[in-house]
Amino acid sequence: MRTGGTEGSGGLWAPDGAYLRRPPGWLFYGLLAACAGLLVYDVSGPGGGFVFALLAALGLVLGAVVWLVRLLAYWRASRSGNRVRSADAVRLVLCPLALLALWGLVSADVPLEARWALSRGGFDDVADGPVPADRSRRVGLYQVDRVEQEGAGVTFWVSGAGGMFGGAGFSYLPNGPWAATVDRDYQHLGGRWYWWAHVARPGPEAPWPRRRRRPGRPAVACAP
Repeated sequence: MRTGGTEGSGGLWAPDGAYLRRPPGWLFYGLLAACAGLLVYDVSGPGGGFVFALLAALGLVLGAVVWLVRLLAYWRASRSGNRVRSADAVRLVLCPLALLALWGLVSADVPLEARWALSRGGFDDVADGPVPADRSRRVGLYQVDRVEQEGAGVTFWVSGAGGMFGGAGFSYLPNGPWAATVDRDYQHLGGRWYWWAHVARPGPEAPWPRRRRRPGRPAVACAP
C-alpha cells in the first residue's frame, strides 16, 4: 500500500485513498479549462446566454468542490508525515488562481469587449451602408439574425444572445442613446456603439415602441 503523493495499486478507487491525496492533475485542469472556455465564449455576446453559461458554471462549481476535497486530503496526508513537494503545491494553488482570474475577466466584461473589438470593423461596414434585407448573416465574429434601421441609428439582433430572458444585440447610435427611437438599457462600447440585452423580440409585424418625451422637453443630441 502506498500513501502520499503516489497512486495506490488500486488506481482511482484504491481503498487507501491514494488518488484523493494527490494534487489535481492534467485531466482535472483540462476539464476545468473546457468549462472556463465555454463560459468565456457564452458571455462574449451581448447579455450572454443561459444554457451554456449554466452548464459551465455547474462544471466550475463541481471542479471547485473536487479541488477542495483533494486539498483537504492532501493536507491531512502531509500532517501524517508525507513530504510536500513544490510541484504538488503549484498544482494545488493553480485552481483557485485560475478561478479568480476567470471571475475578474468575466466581471470586467473582457470577453465581450475583446470579441467586439475583433468584430467592430464588420459592424462599421454594415452600419455605414444601406440597411440590408432582413435575413441572418455573419458580421465579424457574431451571427446576426436581423438588421434594422431605427431613426438615424442601426440595430443588430445577435443570434442566441440574451438567453431565455429576451433578445440582445448592438446598436449604432450617431446621436447617442438620448435621441434613440427605441427604449433600451444601452451600455456604451466605444465611439457611437452600444450593446443592450433582455429585450423582447418583436414579431415580424410588431411595431417598435417609441420613446415618449416630456411635453416641452427638447430632444438631446450628442456632440459629434
